[in-house]
Amino acid sequence: MTFASSLHSVIFLRMSDTPASLASLAAADPRRPNAVSPFKPPAAASANDDYYSFFSLILGMLGLFMKQKWAAWAAVYCCLFSFANMRSDGDVKQLLTGVTFAVMSVVLLYLQPVADAN
Repeated sequence: MTFASSLHSVIFLRMSDTPASLASLAAADPRRPNAVSPFKPPAAASANDDYYSFFSLILGMLGLFMKQKWAAWAAVYCCLFSFANMRSDGDVKQLLTGVTFAVMSVVLLYLQPVADAN
């Protein structure tokens, strides 16, 4: 007896033993075919939703390099707003870079030495 013939006899025996059990399973099937709906993937969010993090980075650089206090404070505001609206899967590196530039621009603008009037 070969493997294929023994496999065929096992399948035949199983199929011949199950018509009554299949009918009872079909009657007790709790699934509702009319409630089946096709899978629709969720809409992907665009990666450019967090503009405030980008603005905090740009304004922080502007305040740091051009010594503009309004830009430094605007960068602090933008990074706080970006942190408040950040998603759980948001880009933490960009947020930390913006916070670093914003805080360092405010600190360096207010802690710079005062030039003598003489």
